[in-house]
This record gives sequence, structure tokens and C-alpha cells, in this order.
Amino acid sequence: MGRELRKELALRTGRLMFITHPNSQNSLQEQLEGYVNGGGRLVQIRLKGVAKEELSRVVTRVVGVMDELGGSVIVNDNWEVARATGAWGVHIGQKDGDPYKVRKAVGESMALGVTVNTAEQLLALKDAPIDYVGLGPLRFTRTKENLASILGIEGIRNVVTKAREAGVTHPIFVIGGVENIDVRPLLALGVHGVAVSGSIASASDPAFATQKFLESIEKILR
Repeated sequence: MGRELRKELALRTGRLMFITHPNSQNSLQEQLEGYVNGGGRLVQIRLKGVAKEELSRVVTRVVGVMDELGGSVIVNDNWEVARATGAWGVHIGQKDGDPYKVRKAVGESMALGVTVNTAEQLLALKDAPIDYVGLGPLRFTRTKENLASILGIEGIRNVVTKAREAGVTHPIFVIGGVENIDVRPLLALGVHGVAVSGSIASASDPAFATQKFLESIEKILR
């Protein structure tokens, strides 16, 4: 399968994105094994403060596993590691780089996502060469330091409404403190999917937590 087709397919079917959690009681390996065993196939590797060599080692290993399963790996922030390891995509924050420059650096075949917190930030990306946005945080989360303004369901609704009225068509993943009970009201707003960290990474049984998220999504999409 070509990378362009695979990119399109993953964004069409990957409604659940797992973001690794650095402060979970479960190790990175336990988080990833649980997510994969629970049926998850779209993962974002977020490892802040680690050496580039270590990040490359981890991503290379995960890419190998996910490739065999038909899954996809996104690298948070570091497009150089994403490109060098053959990852499916890279995700950048508002302060992590210009999406136009990152796109030029990684080429057209790699998925590119950007974090947004406001309608203004999302509207500014209307014509940007990106494949999806991560909108949030929905609620307070310990996954990320220097958290942006918490949006809540109504805040998400307002941003999504303004974006769609302005003709923004990028798939939207809601991020930041997302729990299973949020899946139905969020997908009802027309977002593409949810990006989950702590609710899976810190669960007593990450595989079971993943299964429940996927079941909730499947019920809504039927």
C-alpha cells in the first residue's frame, strides 16, 4: 500500500489516537502493549526531555511493530526523528514550528498534525498543508505542562462550529483529558476522533480501556 493511500486510510478509520504518557504508573512498553492488544492502531509517541538517539530507538521499535499490524505511528514534535525512522506522521504544537516549513522538510507523504486551542488558531490553518488538528484541552490533564485554556464540551463546540462555517475541513481530534464518557458528545459535534493519553496509559488494564473506547466509537458510527 502506498504511503498516500495509507495516510488517507488511517485518517479515515483511525478515530482513536493514543498519546503515550510520561508519568503513568505503567511503563511505556506496558502502555503500548495494552493499547495494541486492545485493538488500537494509531499511536503518537510523546517523549519529552529524552535524547534524540533514545527517541529514535523507541520510535524505530514501535514503527516496526505497528507496520506489521497495519497501524500507524506519529512522533510528537521531532520531525527529523519521524522522517528518519519511517514514522507515518509528526505532530507539532503552536510553538514547535511552522507547518509550512515542516511540510517542506518531511515531504508530502508524511501525515502532519498541529495542536490548536482557539478558533483563531484553527482558522489560520485553513489552507495549511496539514492532515489533521488536535483541538483542546477538553479538561485538565497532567500529561502536558503549561496547559492552554481548558475548553470543555461547549468550548469545543464553539471552535468546531466556527471552523466549519469558515470552510475548514481538516479532521479534528479532541485532546486533553478525554474520557470514555466524552466520546458520544464529542463525535456528535462532528469531530473526527479523540486523542487519549491518561485514560488508557494510567488504566489498571490499558487493553480493556482501549477496547471500551473503540466500542464507544463503533456504537456511534454504526
